[in-house]
Amino acid sequence: MDDTGEGLATLLALRPRGTAEPLFCIHPGIGVGWCYATLCGALAPAHPLYAIQSPGLLPDATLPRSVHEMAVTYLRLIRTVRPTGPYHLLGWSLGGFAVHEMARILHAAGEEVGLVAILDSFPGDGERFTEGGPGAIRAGFLHELRADIEGLDPVRATPAELRERVRATGSAFAGWEESHLARLLDVFANSCEIIAAHRPGHYDGDVLLMSAAKEPGRSGADADQWRPHIGGDLDVHELPCEHRAVLDPEHAGEIARVVTGHLARLT
Repeated sequence: MDDTGEGLATLLALRPRGTAEPLFCIHPGIGVGWCYATLCGALAPAHPLYAIQSPGLLPDATLPRSVHEMAVTYLRLIRTVRPTGPYHLLGWSLGGFAVHEMARILHAAGEEVGLVAILDSFPGDGERFTEGGPGAIRAGFLHELRADIEGLDPVRATPAELRERVRATGSAFAGWEESHLARLLDVFANSCEIIAAHRPGHYDGDVLLMSAAKEPGRSGADADQWRPHIGGDLDVHELPCEHRAVLDPEHAGEIARVVTGHLARLT
């Protein structure tokens, strides 16, 4: 997918057709939602699949100042496709905090919430980047894009140097121009800041949590960080990967299988 036109639409229809309620997937910190396309093959075909992408990817767009602001904006967008519930929500990284907040808002308004699935998001995650300043954020950005940072000073690196590191990955971002990558970096930096500042509220419902068991520093006890913020059951599944690989094809099939099972029990 290229970096212009429909590829950066804030509401991205990955699989718009189906006879059941749609699943809405909220972008991770990097801002793009293409990653959720790996779910299409194994997710129950009756459910349409949409991804919400950061409006910050578009020229002259305003970045959200909080997870709550994101949640309100994205609920407004989702209602253009589905005016009433039940709402099925899934989010990875920053998207996990967003869907928890969206579910809280919906429930408080008396609307029907279906699936709430969080992919490897834990309170306090953003601080590991923001505590290290701009250099840590830039290094984290390159890490998420799987770029080699050996010998690179993230603080002093020029946009051209950053682009060359990304180009060498051969990923979907390899062909992006410097201006597009600059917006992507702005979105990521803003994501780290609002995650670090976010204090989850209380959602009085069930949550599916899938964690990356091989992420450095991760432990099975991390799931307990969510329990004060959830009133229903917390169903925890571990994936044999690190955070940035959660939606790689070899793990997306397991996510889709578990999500399909939960959707089947809700519909």
